[in-house]
Amino acid sequence: FLPRAFRGFGVRGSYTKNTSEVLIPGLARDSASAGISYSYRRLSANVNLLWNGRVIANLAETAFRRSYAMLDANMGFQLNDRVSLFASGRNLTNAKIINTDKFGSNPEVYRAYNVNGTTFTFGVRGRL
Repeated sequence: FLPRAFRGFGVRGSYTKNTSEVLIPGLARDSASAGISYSYRRLSANVNLLWNGRVIANLAETAFRRSYAMLDANMGFQLNDRVSLFASGRNLTNAKIINTDKFGSNPEVYRAYNVNGTTFTFGVRGRL
């Protein structure tokens, strides 16, 4: 029912809620991902968003990793039956991963503040 150029669109999404009677350090209780994709003739592209909720990092519940979101994108172009070009960008929003400690009624303090940057990859893929 869509015009030919729009038939290659796709949408996906997921949400995960982890529940447990016991504390599992390092496991986000909530996480979600969403993405859109497009494919038309020899071109394909997608954009994905990943969100991880706050994580309790130890059994004493004094160390945490704050929630964060990362945006990634990929693109490919098929030159012929055997050769394609691709490009990808990871963490396009330069998400920061922040670990904190909290003791008693004191406010949370930074233990680690990681800025991993954005990574770009370009390449040629071939099939024998």
